[in-house]
Amino acid sequence: MGYLMANTQRFGYLMILASAGGFAFLPTLTRSIYAVSDFQPYDIALWRFLLATPIVWILLQFWPPARQANRTNVERMKLLLSGTLYALAALAAFVGLERTPASTFVVLFFTYPAMVAVMTVFLGRRLTTTAWVSLVLTLIGVALTVPDFSFSGSDGVGVLFAFINAFFVALYFIVAEGLLKGQAISGSTYIITGTLLVLLLFLPFQGLRMPTNLTTFAYLLAMATISTVLPIFTMNLGIKMVGPTPASIVSSVEPLLAMVVALVVLGEAILPVQWLGAAAIVSGVLLLQIAPARRKRTPQPLA
Repeated sequence: MGYLMANTQRFGYLMILASAGGFAFLPTLTRSIYAVSDFQPYDIALWRFLLATPIVWILLQFWPPARQANRTNVERMKLLLSGTLYALAALAAFVGLERTPASTFVVLFFTYPAMVAVMTVFLGRRLTTTAWVSLVLTLIGVALTVPDFSFSGSDGVGVLFAFINAFFVALYFIVAEGLLKGQAISGSTYIITGTLLVLLLFLPFQGLRMPTNLTTFAYLLAMATISTVLPIFTMNLGIKMVGPTPASIVSSVEPLLAMVVALVVLGEAILPVQWLGAAAIVSGVLLLQIAPARRKRTPQPLA
């Protein structure tokens, strides 16, 4: 049983790493879309989920356990409503990024693993010393990977919305564990659909801007698949297998991976202090993985 549990946790960590890898392409894809279109943040978010939603429902048809997942109408509604957290996080990010330098926003946003840890404690779960040390290491690492962090150029509203974005993401990690009930694939489908429904509420005020060239559409499609469907599926699988706090800590490798993607795709330079930050993040993640499991987890079905 211990060997099976260890394998389940290891697979869960790999799923979170895959999720972070998918999300890591988001900044580069976003910058690429801005470079070839007149899209605004809301346009990108809307098209991201307009394309992602039919993709997840098509994929659902090729996953027999997910098709057979028995959910009540109440459970489906809760999953759809949880998409509200995703949509609100995205909208808060748009406001924060408009008023706050990207480097500052990244550091403030990645306080969400600490928020998850605090929420977990308030819910009555005791975290190990190893988990707290790992959390501190990854937070330090995130700060070092963004060496130009500064509050200059920010205003109070931008900083506030960066924290609001982090809060909604942290809340999602907590809520998702209970809602998915082992059925992460089918659950993710409803969550992505719910996110789209919330974003569509803003359509009468924002309007629908169409892609004017194939390059823009190709970037949007890549964002919908690589940076939306893949990471949300794998993130939810990981949350179910290792729990919200370890999952949020491991996901802190995202700025490191985003840094590497920017290096490879955009040719951006990486400073020595950023490599030091990368080492701190990796150390925190490795420490979390090699630590003894705090409690046994029953393997969950992947529906």
